[in-house]
This record gives sequence, C-alpha cells and structure tokens, in this order.
Amino acid sequence: MKIYVCLLSLFLIILQVHAKCGLLCEFAIANKKFTADVYEHAINQQEGNFLICPLSVQIIMGLVRFGARGNTASELTLHINKSNEEIGNMFIQLTDNLRNSSKVILTSANSIFLSNKYVINKDYNKVANIVFKATVNNVDFTKPKVAIDYINAWVEENTHNKIKNVLSKNSVSVDTAALLINTMYFHGNWIYQFDPHSTHKSKFYVNKHRTVDVDMMATDEYYNYYDDKKLNAQFIEFPFEGGDITMTIILPKERFGLFNLETQIFDILAVPQYQREKVEVFIPKFQVESEINIKSILQAMGVKSAFNRNADFSEISDSQPPLIIDNIVQKTFLEINEKGATAAASTAVVMTTLSLPWHTFHANHPFLYYLKHKINGIIFIGRYISPDV
Repeated sequence: MKIYVCLLSLFLIILQVHAKCGLLCEFAIANKKFTADVYEHAINQQEGNFLICPLSVQIIMGLVRFGARGNTASELTLHINKSNEEIGNMFIQLTDNLRNSSKVILTSANSIFLSNKYVINKDYNKVANIVFKATVNNVDFTKPKVAIDYINAWVEENTHNKIKNVLSKNSVSVDTAALLINTMYFHGNWIYQFDPHSTHKSKFYVNKHRTVDVDMMATDEYYNYYDDKKLNAQFIEFPFEGGDITMTIILPKERFGLFNLETQIFDILAVPQYQREKVEVFIPKFQVESEINIKSILQAMGVKSAFNRNADFSEISDSQPPLIIDNIVQKTFLEINEKGATAAASTAVVMTTLSLPWHTFHANHPFLYYLKHKINGIIFIGRYISPDV
C-alpha cells in the first residue's frame, strides 16, 4: 500500500531567540547542510522562480523516520545522526521553539490521514502526538471525494485559507494507505517598512534579451550588510519584528550571475561577516508559487528503499500489505509587499534624513533569498528570476 506525503508551506511576508542551544544548534547545522543539498538538486528540476521549505521536509521526514526500521530508517537520517531518543528531544524543542516566535505568526501543523483499513501502532501514535504534535485521523479512501474534501479542509484551515484544493481527484485511490501532511505558515512585518509612496515602476533584467517592468520598493536604512568578494555578491539581512526571524537576499554583482552563484550554495549559506551599514535598498514586490517534487530530490540524495518494496514502515502499522511512500510533494507560496510596523518605519524615515547611504543594493536582476530562524535554521529558500516565471 502507498503512503502519500504532502508538504504545504505557506510563506506570506508583508513587507515589512533565544533558547537553550544544545540539540537545537545541532539541528541548525544539519538544517544548513540539508538545505544546501536540497537546493543543489532542486535547481536541476526547476527552471524559473521557486521556493522550498527545507524545514518542512525535515519535520515530516522526521515523523516518517520514527515509523521506519532498518535500512529505511538509516536512509532517512538527512544529516541528523542521532539516536531516536535524541532526535525525539530535538524535534520536541524545535516544535516548541517555532510556536514561541514573538511578534510574528509562524505555525507548523502535522497530521496523519490513515486508511481505516489500517491500525496505527500505539507507540508510533504516541511519538507522533508528543514529539511532532501530529494528529492521527482515520479516512475511508474508498470514497475519494469525501476523503479529499476532508483533507483539503484541514489544509485550508492550517494555512489560514491560503492554500485550497491541494488534493485533486487523482491524488488518492483505493491503494492509498496514508497521507502524511505538514503545513507551515509564516506572516511577519519588517522592522523597517518600505514606504508605499517610494514604490515605483522600474526595469528588471531577466536575461540578456529580456527586461520587464516591476514595482520596485525603495528605502534607505541601517541593515546587516556584507560585500562578499569571493562570491562576487552582496548580502543584506532584513529583520522581522521580534528579532527571531530574518530574510536574507543574496544579489550577484554580475547582472546575470545567479546561475554561477547557485553552484556555490554551500558557501552562500555560511554565516556572512555582516557589518551594520547604511544601505540604499531597491527590491521588487513579488509573489512566488511553487510545487516541488521532493521525492526525486530525496532519491538523488540517497533515499531509495522508502520508495520501493524494500521499505520497512512497520513501526507505523503492522497491518498488511506493507507500506511504502508513493510520493512527496511540497507546495509553497510567498508574497512580498510594502506593509510593515508603523513605529519602526517612523524611526527609519527620521534616520534617512540625517545621513547619506553608504552602499546601494539594487535588486534589479535575478537573486537568491532565504528566511531563517535564529535558532532553528533556514525555513524557506528560493530564487527570483522574473515576475512572470
């Protein structure tokens, strides 16, 4: 029987942590390596804009790993080489830390939709609930429309009505044994807002032969900024209210240098040597929607047995026939516009009148970006190439 794994990551940014380190610091290190691996493989299947939520993949595959045995479990380590007890404590801390992010909305929800032909093992049910805060729901997949409507409603609720009808009529069949779903929703305001009155039409250079008009936002403020001579790229970090989460944009200095820059993704994700600098910033308003085939990426990373007859997910259920993973799909959404915190913006306007910018960050050509939690690691990573790609 087949397991369908669905990752739904809603990333809504309106332009706009401290915790005990230990296991969370180790998770952040693993998260960085995993993010680089995922991105490196994703660029081989994605041609235009895309957005991936590596943290969502790690969470749902952690849930899957606890249901696996033997070689199947070993292949699902995904850079986290710890005992099950340590991994359990790691994800408990991670889940709690995500819920405690201040002044932003960052929610993660997990659910297992299990065919009523199967009985979930009590120990796995306990781990799913305690470690991953996952709900377990029995579903009659022999009635596809009822099952699809039920699951779509759960997804819609947990993404604040932003992702609808994620499952189509062909998403389930009589062979479907389970759907494992993770949703992640983010909504935050920048500490320093972009004044809507400064937004203007500007050229965006998609490639050597094509330019398009975009709504270009503008501001000048003190940001964490780094000019990387080795990578020939500019880094700038935009903080969200609360200080736990930031968004970094990496802009190649060469107008069409993104694809070369992407080959150095491991270096890109190293912590830049930021300096607090006055920067004149121009970035486009944009929206990205993606559907990523995570299964093919994991297979390229060495996860094989989970998808074939050698799969051992007997920790999930002892029922027959045995379970295998049929597919893993991630849907993501990102929106950026000008709105932000009024009080912080007021301060920013005052400061811009007192001194001239020291640096210019003009994102009028393709760039890479990621959103990061101070402790938990990278939540989203993507690239922006064109407003209509």
